Amino acid sequence: MEMNTRLQVEHPVTEAVTGVDLVEWQFRVASGEPLPLTQDQIKLTGHAVEARLYAENRPPASCPPSAAWTTSSCPRASGSTPG
Repeated sequence: MEMNTRLQVEHPVTEAVTGVDLVEWQFRVASGEPLPLTQDQIKLTGHAVEARLYAENRPPASCPPSAAWTTSSCPRASGSTPG
């Protein structure tokens, strides 16, 4: 079995819905500490989405067709401050 010991680019989504700092955990485990929680102890709360937006001027044949982006809105997380 292969084990991936790297954090994936989506890890902020996992951190947002679990409240777990995966980077901190990775450093702690690398220094010999045990994981602070088991999988059963981690609770999912809420929802999170990660999106990648590309602003490139690519040749038409190299990308699937896309629509124009006209507006976007992101709700603030409870307890967060505008920044």
